[in-house]
Amino acid sequence: MRNKHTASRPRAHRRLAVAAVAVASVALIAGCADGGTADSRVSATSTDVAFTACTDQSCAGTLDNKFPFKISMPKKWNGTLLLYSHEYRADVPVPLGTAAAGADPVLSPTWTMGKADVGENLLDVGFALAGAAVPDLGWRVGEQIEAADALYAHFSEQVAKPDRVYTWGPSTGALASLNLAQNREWVSGTAPLCGNLAGLTRNYDIALDAAYAVRQLLYPGMRRGNSRSLEEARGTFTEVLWRGRAAAADSFGPGAQKLAVLGLAAVVPSKTATLPGAGVAGEAKAIAANLEIVLARSTIDRYALERQYGGNPSTNVGTNYNLRASKQAVEEIQKARPGAYKKYMKPINKGARVAADGAARDSANGSPGATGAMKVPMVSLHTAYDAVAITQNEGAIITAARESSAEARRLIQANVVSPPLFAKEGAASVGAGHCSFTPDSVAGTVVILDKWVREGRFPSEASTAELLGPNSGYTPRYPHLKWPTGPAAPAN
Repeated sequence: MRNKHTASRPRAHRRLAVAAVAVASVALIAGCADGGTADSRVSATSTDVAFTACTDQSCAGTLDNKFPFKISMPKKWNGTLLLYSHEYRADVPVPLGTAAAGADPVLSPTWTMGKADVGENLLDVGFALAGAAVPDLGWRVGEQIEAADALYAHFSEQVAKPDRVYTWGPSTGALASLNLAQNREWVSGTAPLCGNLAGLTRNYDIALDAAYAVRQLLYPGMRRGNSRSLEEARGTFTEVLWRGRAAAADSFGPGAQKLAVLGLAAVVPSKTATLPGAGVAGEAKAIAANLEIVLARSTIDRYALERQYGGNPSTNVGTNYNLRASKQAVEEIQKARPGAYKKYMKPINKGARVAADGAARDSANGSPGATGAMKVPMVSLHTAYDAVAITQNEGAIITAARESSAEARRLIQANVVSPPLFAKEGAASVGAGHCSFTPDSVAGTVVILDKWVREGRFPSEASTAELLGPNSGYTPRYPHLKWPTGPAAPAN
């Protein structure tokens, strides 16, 4: 059935490249079924799984009078429900002038992540897809969890009781997915993508680090929070944007050197999809571009966050920024200009720190997070150079898992790295940027999880690489970097 909430999908241009995935063999059942023919290399070996035909109300609509949702069923269902939680949606889009992510909450419970093939590939191999949108913008992990709970109950009552449920999604949706996997008995596995897995306060502390470092090196007197209006927050962001670009244009002078040091202190990636970050000057250009994204969180997003939690929830009190710089990175800066690292790191370490409002931080720490105490298999996917959710979010979870009594062998963390020659090709299709994955690797992440749950065997590096696809950028044994040194704050 189709209505204004369930538009027809375009045909896939690529198929999910898998060698063997167990999917159900089930006769065509009318209603909400909009899948195609599965890849010929996919074997159908599971028991047939029946489901109730969809109606306008059961496969699209609104849950609890606030969560728009949609469900898509394959022609042949393998009994597995993929329960999707969407990405973070900002009040003001960045770059300025682009369409707001949450402009259409009715159509936005989508699982494509801007990649049309993803949903189609997953439907073709037999998965049921379901997603619910949270109409409020900003950091809404608690509401995303509430929406997922409501959607699971609705699916179980109106369509079918699934044999398996996998929670998945990008950005804050990844955090919601992981939280559900750790706290709901009906979840069989989870696939968080490019997630803010270290939680709200830790990620916004890092955003504060960027604003703090910019103030110390590029913009004395910059407001680091407590904007009196959205217009003032946007004005601060615009000024910072131009100062960063001006510093990057100073390729062989203090500007580039300041940006290189700033990037180390504030953990700003030194590559983008179009800037490979070669040398201090090249890294400065990439850091300036990534700063535009990070500082949007430090200014515009922070304005909304401070109103949501009643004050500033972030702090950098006690942070030793020297500890964030590798020996190799320092040597590179020193080689370009002797003494530059110490010169520009000094004002960062010596500046007046920002203390969090106690009540606001306590409230923000109450936002649902993840502990790392895994009860079910988890397969995550993350880019090496992500300015929005730094790759250290993965390190935070593996550290928490090891510190708990959890079985760390329940975690697979696939890191995606840009191709070495991407600069010659003009752009990196993967590895640099937030959630910059191939459609095959996104769908492949789900398939890896599914095979693991069904077969009960920990996936090998070889099978992981095969299922993510040859162009995924997957780098086995990529180092899981620990969360950057900073104030002692509970992970939420």
